[in-house]
Amino acid sequence: MEEERNGRSLGDILHMILSQKWLALAVAAVVALVVTIALYYGYNPTKKEYSVKFSLNLPGDNNGNVYEYPDGGKFYYTDLVLSETLETVKAADGSFSGIDVAGMAACGGIKIVRERVTEGTDNKVVETSYILSVSSGYFTDAGQAKNFLMAVTNYPANYLLKMNLNYDAYLGLAARAEDYDTEIKYLEEQLDYVLKGYNTLISSYGESFVVPPKDTSAQGRTLNDYLLSIREYKDRGVLERLVAEARNETSPYIKSLELKESKYRFDLERVKREYLNANNTLQTLLNAKGDGGGTVMLDAAVIKQQSDLVQSLDEQVQYIQNYIDKGTVSKEFDDKVKAAHAEVKELADLYSRVFERVYSLSTSVKYANAGVITENGGYSFVLIAVLGVILGVAVAGLVAYIVAYSLEKKAEKVKVAAETAAVGAEPEPADAAKAEEVQELKEDEEKR
Repeated sequence: MEEERNGRSLGDILHMILSQKWLALAVAAVVALVVTIALYYGYNPTKKEYSVKFSLNLPGDNNGNVYEYPDGGKFYYTDLVLSETLETVKAADGSFSGIDVAGMAACGGIKIVRERVTEGTDNKVVETSYILSVSSGYFTDAGQAKNFLMAVTNYPANYLLKMNLNYDAYLGLAARAEDYDTEIKYLEEQLDYVLKGYNTLISSYGESFVVPPKDTSAQGRTLNDYLLSIREYKDRGVLERLVAEARNETSPYIKSLELKESKYRFDLERVKREYLNANNTLQTLLNAKGDGGGTVMLDAAVIKQQSDLVQSLDEQVQYIQNYIDKGTVSKEFDDKVKAAHAEVKELADLYSRVFERVYSLSTSVKYANAGVITENGGYSFVLIAVLGVILGVAVAGLVAYIVAYSLEKKAEKVKVAAETAAVGAEPEPADAAKAEEVQELKEDEEKR
């Protein structure tokens, strides 16, 4: 019992643990496995997140708070974490079908932060970047997380490339026009729309910006080349000549003889009323007098504008009356208008392709990390495994020591009990002699 009083040495403890080495190994393996699984699949998903740092390059973006798409739509960077955006991204790729984007948006599982670099005394923004972060628990693996985050960050760029600009709206109106005057007017407005579009692109990228064709074997053209093609067509005066030809005094052209009664007579009455009202207004302006009897000094530009309106309405009355009196249907002239419509459509379609090409070249998403995403928070699998092994060894050592100690104590009790039993079984000398005497007396009694 002296050993118990003086305590155990480290060697004694190790010897006790090693005496239960198989038990220790089993406990260590089980504990390490349980701890690793619990931390990696239970704790980690609640603490680990995937993040991506990126910058958006959008056409016409001036680093303002809100970006306006060419179709008039608005984009604010926090739109990327809205449920509607996430649902759109999810629906576009079948591999995202298992991602709970509704819960992600509702529970704050996704967030975005904007970082800006400024310079100068006016703190002009020269660079803008964003950090998009999502809890790892929403994904099956890092690969799915990477693909999803890339799809989210590319949402504005994809919207730009897929949006419907309705660039040929005036062509549609021209096709539905009942008379040649209106049709040709819409064709002119279509050309003006395209011309304005090229000027807008040039203001952003410069007239020397080369638009490379999708066919790499062909040679690219500058934005100024495309602009000049519109101006060249307008300078040819194709549409102006058609208007003059349609309104010729001898036999003006109309699309149908029935229009004389169903359209032109109503138009004539309407324009006559407008003419009378405009002319009355002009006369009022010319005859206006001040309170003191003197002539009021009117702005000459106002009188000139009203006079031009009266003259224009008077001309309309005359050519509408001419349509009613002499209007004829001409297939030859109709073919000329159709040919002009086709030319304007070709120029508008070309502008659409140029616009899409320029935007596709100037729209991009740049990532700060070569691997796109980074993992933050939680523990790596290696660290978790090491922690599991360390905890497993510690628990195994404790269990093995407790078992060995218990067995040792049990063995000591058995030994003490055995010794006690052995000592109690040896008879005392006096008792033995007395017993022997009693035995002899019994034997003598039996002999008798």
